[in-house]
Amino acid sequence: MVSRISTRSVSCKNAASIRPTLAAANSNIAAPSAKCDGIEDPQVRARCQSLRQTHIGNARSYLSGVSVDIGQNEQGYVAIYLADTDEVDERSGSQAANVTNTETQYLDRFGQRLLADERGVVRRNGAPTNEHVLVCGHSHPAEYGSPDPMTPDEGARPFDEANEYIQGNGVDRAIAEKAPLIIKTPTGAIRQFGGECDTDRGCQLQAGTPFPEDYYSQGN
Repeated sequence: MVSRISTRSVSCKNAASIRPTLAAANSNIAAPSAKCDGIEDPQVRARCQSLRQTHIGNARSYLSGVSVDIGQNEQGYVAIYLADTDEVDERSGSQAANVTNTETQYLDRFGQRLLADERGVVRRNGAPTNEHVLVCGHSHPAEYGSPDPMTPDEGARPFDEANEYIQGNGVDRAIAEKAPLIIKTPTGAIRQFGGECDTDRGCQLQAGTPFPEDYYSQGN
C-alpha cells in the first residue's frame, strides 16, 4: 500500500456550495462505470474491480468516523490503483487532500492536481498514466444551520438540503462520472454516486437522518 503526504495546494471552484474536488482532464464525460474501463488486460481489470469494491468499503468506513457538524473542515479520501506495480495509493485526511470547511482539494501521489479522463485514468503532465481512480470520497459538513428538518434554520434550506445529493454540484458530478464518489452528507448519511448508483441521487450506504423527499416541496 502506498501512502504519501501531499503538500501542494490546488483549487477548482464549484457553484452551489463551493466544493473543489477531482478535476476533469477534459470535457468528454462518459457514463459512470465501476468496470475499470481504462485497463485492457482482462485479468488486471478484474483485479482493479475487486480492489475498487474493497476501497469503496474503506471510504465508507473512514467517512463514518468524521464529523459533519457546522464549522468542521471537509475530510477527503482517495484510492488509486497503480496497475504497473499492483499497488493501491490510498490516502485520507490531510494525506488525501488539502481541506477547509468548504473545500476538498484532491491531489495525486506526487502532490500535483489530480486529473483523470472519462475512464478514470489518471493523467499527469498532459499524458495518461497506468493509474486508475478507484474511488474518491469527502464529507459535506453542515454550513448554514441545523440540518434537522424538524427545527430547520432558514439559511440551511437551499444549501444543506442540496448537499444531501449532487445535482447542483457540477464538480462532484464530474467525479461520479469517472469513478464512484462516496459522500457523507450534512445529515450524516453516507451515499455513493456513480458506479452502480445513480450519478445525481446516489444510493444510501448507511443510515443517517436524511431530509424527507417532500419536505421543501411542501413549503416548510
